[in-house]
Amino acid sequence: SSSDSARNNVKILCNEKNPRAVGLAKTSIRNAGVNAIVSLGEGDCSDWDLGGEDSADDRDILEGRTIFVCNPPWGLRLTEDIDESWVSLREFLRREA
Repeated sequence: SSSDSARNNVKILCNEKNPRAVGLAKTSIRNAGVNAIVSLGEGDCSDWDLGGEDSADDRDILEGRTIFVCNPPWGLRLTEDIDESWVSLREFLRREA
């Protein structure tokens, strides 16, 4: 079926630090009917491990077909932790991308 084909060709991996946003996103994912291809984790991106550093077979990403999308802190979300947020994102991308 086409949904089986999509599952083999597409993975959308999400991670959110804010627990309220996680709840809203999970509801949206379920309501959109895309929970077979969308995975949502909760926590800081510096702790997000996509697995399988030694083997491509164990990685959560699909080689050449992975896009990282981020929503960095801007505007009202800027806090004293802004530098830490950018460092965490940089470390994640260097390790996982």
